[in-house]
Amino acid sequence: IFPVLERHASGVEPTVAGRVLLERSRAVFDELGEGLREIDAFADPRRGHVRLGTTEAMLGVVTQLVGRLSKTHPGITLDVVIGDTAGLLDRMRARELDLVLTRLLPSERSDDLTAQPLFDESMAVLASQEHRLAKKRQLRLADLMDERWTLSPPELPLGQLVARIFASEGLELPVSAVMTVSIYLRLNLLHTGQFVTMLPRSIAGQSLVRSWIKVLPVALPAPPGKIALLRLQRRKPSGSTETVWKATWDVVRS
Repeated sequence: IFPVLERHASGVEPTVAGRVLLERSRAVFDELGEGLREIDAFADPRRGHVRLGTTEAMLGVVTQLVGRLSKTHPGITLDVVIGDTAGLLDRMRARELDLVLTRLLPSERSDDLTAQPLFDESMAVLASQEHRLAKKRQLRLADLMDERWTLSPPELPLGQLVARIFASEGLELPVSAVMTVSIYLRLNLLHTGQFVTMLPRSIAGQSLVRSWIKVLPVALPAPPGKIALLRLQRRKPSGSTETVWKATWDVVRS
C-alpha cells in the first residue's frame, strides 16, 4: 500500500502516489459529470441528437421534417443516413441508428421492430414534360417497353418492387439504358427529355422537380408494404427520438 499523504510541520500534502490518484479522480468525476449531462439530455425531448436512416425516395418527407423541427425544436439535431432498407435496418439493429424511415415490405423481418405506418406510397412512371409521351392521355406499361428506361438495380428493394409491377402485367423488366441506385441521377436523366423511370409518386411533388416533371398516365397495381417509421422494440428511446417520432407523424398528416 502506497501512502497518499505526507505530514509536515506546516501541514499535509499529497505524495507522488497521492497526486496520481488525485489526477485520476478528477478524470473519473469529469466523466461522471459528463454522463449525468448526457442522461439529462437523453430525457429532454427539446434537445438532443437523433440518427435517422432513410432511403433516397423519402427525402421529401425528411426535408419537411427538418423544416418543422427547426421551428418547433431547434435544439434537436439530425444525422441523416441514406441507404437501402435492408442495410439501414441492419445498422439500426447494430445500434448505429435510432430511427428508420422506409417502405416496410411484407418479407422484412419485423418481430423486433416497432413500426408506425405513415402512408401508402403508390408508384408512378415519370418523365419530363418535354418527353414525346408527356401529352398522351392513356398509356399501358406494355406501350413503354421500348422506351429509354433508367431503373434501380433489380437486387435492391425498390428494383424488386418495380420488377413485381411489371410481372403483374405479364411483362419482363425492360432493358435499362442506365441502371443506378441514385434517384438524383435518374431525375437528371429525365430532365434531358429522353428517359422514363418508375419511382414513388411523391417524388413528382417535390419542389425541385415539380415544375418540369410529368406523371405519365399509366395505371399501376398497388405495391405491397407501407411507408413506415421504425425503431427497435427493446431499446429505450431518448426524449429527442420521441420528439422526432411524433414530428414525422405530424408531417405526413398535415
